[in-house]
Amino acid sequence: MPKDWDKYAVHAIDPLIRIIPNRGPILESKRIKNKYQSTLNVRYKNNLILSIFSSGQPYPPLSIRITGTNGCLDLFADDAFQCFKSALNDFISSMKYKENKISIKEMLEIIKLIELGR
Repeated sequence: MPKDWDKYAVHAIDPLIRIIPNRGPILESKRIKNKYQSTLNVRYKNNLILSIFSSGQPYPPLSIRITGTNGCLDLFADDAFQCFKSALNDFISSMKYKENKISIKEMLEIIKLIELGR
């Protein structure tokens, strides 16, 4: 993801949590950080590994690579403003209709991953 961990990690972690079900509990995590870049590597009980990287620069665009036994799939978010707008609309909708698009369990996991990456 572009820019810094604190501002942008949620934008990478949220879709990962939604895309990958049945992760199980986190077994271990490792944070690597220098002046500009941050990387969080997390291993779950089911042997799933997440690596989340922030470049500290205004580039590259937000991207997700999913790798498995059948190869890999790259997903790109080229329009950061549209992503931000969509997230705000989801929030407003959840407040207006009192319906969460994400479970409390998933929300707490996202917060935990953000904190682990700090």
